[in-house]
Amino acid sequence: MLHNFTPFALVDASPTKEECSSASTPTTTHDHDHHQNDHKQLIKVEEFGSQTRKLETPIRALVKKPKVGQSMEGRGTYVLSVEGIDVLNDEPVRFDVFVAKHQAGDGDDEAEAGPDSEFGKFAGSLVELGGSSGTKTLDLGISYLIKDIQATDCDNLVVTLKPRSGQVSVGSVRVEYVLPDDDDEDFDD
Repeated sequence: MLHNFTPFALVDASPTKEECSSASTPTTTHDHDHHQNDHKQLIKVEEFGSQTRKLETPIRALVKKPKVGQSMEGRGTYVLSVEGIDVLNDEPVRFDVFVAKHQAGDGDDEAEAGPDSEFGKFAGSLVELGGSSGTKTLDLGISYLIKDIQATDCDNLVVTLKPRSGQVSVGSVRVEYVLPDDDDEDFDD
């Protein structure tokens, strides 16, 4: 579901023990008591949107992480889906996907993330050797990453798509919690 507002975020690529905070709760991006080198250049982050986007430079998107009840926790897998992938020519294509923990921004009119060098944890890649046609979807299991970056309690994640080679466009990015089919749990049949 798309909302009429644009949520804003800070990206923290390193795991911390801090709780995730909502987008309306301000957090500081630096402490004046620290050295100048500790200050981070911040970059705008917003939802991916409903328009197909050409992947020419890294795209960062704030992606809603579904809430999972305690009774379902651990039974399924968080799956990051990059959908509507179109290779724009017959050349080989590669892009990488990174996931980072969401942190609240300083206000409703700002969207911020860490520097370009801090995309987050590597989740996977799409590699196409060329010659194939049609729209594709890249599905990546990210449950281990969510735990690794300590984002289990976060409502949102920051996903970065980083082009490596070729020309490609992307239609959407989302996260789902997928439960196994009953057939998958019983292998004796």
